[in-house]
Amino acid sequence: MRIFGDFLGETRSGNSAALLPSPSNKLVISAPRAVITMASGRGGTGKSVLTVNLAAAIALSGRKIGILDLDLNAPAIPSLLGIKPFRMAPMVGGIEPAGGPLGLRVMAANLMPDREEPPLISFADDEPEPAPVHETGPIKSNYSETITTLAGQTRFGPVDLVLIDLAPGLDHLYRASRMIEMNAVIMVGHPSELSRRAIRAGVEMLAGEPQVAGVIENMVGFNCSTCHSVRPLFPASEAAGAGSGLPLLARLPFDPRLSECAARGTAFVREYPETPLARQINELARQIEQLIPARQQRELLAASRP
Repeated sequence: MRIFGDFLGETRSGNSAALLPSPSNKLVISAPRAVITMASGRGGTGKSVLTVNLAAAIALSGRKIGILDLDLNAPAIPSLLGIKPFRMAPMVGGIEPAGGPLGLRVMAANLMPDREEPPLISFADDEPEPAPVHETGPIKSNYSETITTLAGQTRFGPVDLVLIDLAPGLDHLYRASRMIEMNAVIMVGHPSELSRRAIRAGVEMLAGEPQVAGVIENMVGFNCSTCHSVRPLFPASEAAGAGSGLPLLARLPFDPRLSECAARGTAFVREYPETPLARQINELARQIEQLIPARQQRELLAASRP
């Protein structure tokens, strides 16, 4: 059985719990001007597909974007971008991410092992390491060590923004927020009471550190390309962010072509730029760009030189 720790190098320690940084000593992802985390309290919100299309929309505006997929058990970002899993070799001074369409730079757990889409067992810091199952069994992963490797050793280069795609669940949001330096978190939900509760709980749990920039309410209706209308998918109810005190950044309908593009590993906003959903995602991308800090004066001067 291959052990994910084979790739961890100097991050391994006899006391894995000590690898969980304190809030004052968080991991800093190399080079980006901003790190924004896409999070959801529950699964099924379409967060990963939305993350890919937001990254593509921002890249189409001329920005350099990285994506860090921190769903260790079911990383989807490489597949959604048409990137085939392969063994990502450690480089001097860090790990080189995969290159995707539109210049996107991508890192995920399934880009590390040397076989395609292996199952991954993620165990907590205070849990004993699982016993081997069989020769081709799942790869074992200590959660904190794996996050330390992916976030701390990946060299995205001088990108404007890294979008982190978290696994669903407030536990993942809490742990990642304690480990990684982030500029902001964006919560993704859909119009249901369960989603609203999860978003409110997430906001209370973070207590402003890092800042939650707002809520995206996804799949609010079915975008019918034949009748050119949006039909509700959920019973009429309050918005996903209701009661959280957060701004509602967007209410996005569902378009079946979004799923088709995801299955083919292409960006919907690039394939169908004139659709209502693509236009809304592009507008949302412009809002997210406002969260990227302004360039330093010396960067502007360097760029202006022949």
